[in-house]
Amino acid sequence: MSNNQVKLRGLYCFIALAIRQNHPNIALEILQNMNLKSMNIIIQSLRLLALARINRLNDVAEIIQFQLNKDKPNKHQIIFNDIIAEIQMIIEKSDKKELIEKINSLVKRLQESNMIETKRTLDDAIMSTIHFQRRKFRSQSTDENDDDTSEQQQRPRQQWNR
Repeated sequence: MSNNQVKLRGLYCFIALAIRQNHPNIALEILQNMNLKSMNIIIQSLRLLALARINRLNDVAEIIQFQLNKDKPNKHQIIFNDIIAEIQMIIEKSDKKELIEKINSLVKRLQESNMIETKRTLDDAIMSTIHFQRRKFRSQSTDENDDDTSEQQQRPRQQWNR
């Protein structure tokens, strides 16, 4: 309820912890209340895993189907391989043959479209090193005016010191 912004890395860890401690409903509630502009691979994987853990397997299939049917020329990876394996394991325990076949065909289509991240796991992605890039706030055209600005900024200091 506060206006403080929570860092995404902390949120990812919290959601993953909720799922691992058998509280996927809490994870889903947090994911639904997040105001995100885009659904990245970590959030998508956590969402699918939480849905699978509470046996909303039809929703899992619908989300994967939706991602496959998007009209984007650049297909990007939407889920981690370890999450796919866990979802398949959960579905196999459900004994719903139609759903098992549907999910397996969707997974095959994901693999063919190269939409499964195979180089990293979800944990690797969450705990990966954060790399910062410095931004240039001023362009070269404003650098010429820096001398004037710095002189103006120094004048009040000089007056203050008197």
